[in-house]
Amino acid sequence: MGGQERFRKIYINNPVYFTDTNYLYYLIDVQDELRFEESIQYLSDLLDIFRSLEYSNEIIICFHKYDPKFKNSEDFVDRIEMIKNLVLTRNKDLQFRFFNTSYYDISSLSKALSYSLNKLLNTERINSKLQNIVVNFNCNHLTLYTSNGLIISDYYNETMDIRDFEEIITNKINDHLEFFQRLGDHDVNIDERMTFSKENTEYVKKFDISIGNEITTFYLGISTPLRKILELKKEVDKLEIILESTFT
Repeated sequence: MGGQERFRKIYINNPVYFTDTNYLYYLIDVQDELRFEESIQYLSDLLDIFRSLEYSNEIIICFHKYDPKFKNSEDFVDRIEMIKNLVLTRNKDLQFRFFNTSYYDISSLSKALSYSLNKLLNTERINSKLQNIVVNFNCNHLTLYTSNGLIISDYYNETMDIRDFEEIITNKINDHLEFFQRLGDHDVNIDERMTFSKENTEYVKKFDISIGNEITTFYLGISTPLRKILELKKEVDKLEIILESTFT
């Protein structure tokens, strides 16, 4: 929904715009420090409306335009912590989830948007299957995507520290999402893709699942030790049955 002042006035004066909301996402431009107070006030007005509507899910706040070049900036870290503390202190009766997002890091957008989707979907069997694959095959990471880049489920090796996640996993998710976009742009159809390094195999598997009268495409992206790839492929094939039973 538009964030310009003229739109905000319309929304605030017409709460009907917010009825039947499953999840509320609120974006704050972390580069526009002069408008933080205005943004917090608008959020406060919105939250009063959602209280009246008896909204019970989390409010998802995205600190947007937190571009990769600012990730090591103490100023931006302090800005985010200040806003976060302000929101939590003033709204102790509500639940919040915070994400840092940027157009220059598509994985950050995918993770944020996927969060509410996964809350609404019943993906317990999928999650359990993927977690077992990660553990049994010592995968570095495993991510299940829709063809338009939403993340249905993801798991990571518990031994990875935050630096590994930032430097390796995030970049790999970005690579996958850009790859899927190119497939769609050029109308290319593939069933699987493998790329190799000295220690790991990067494996992408495609699943076409019939949901209603349409075919929905999912992609599974995995990083795994080279020696286990053949066993892994056999196990991954079993995921198709779980996807069909979950979404049909």
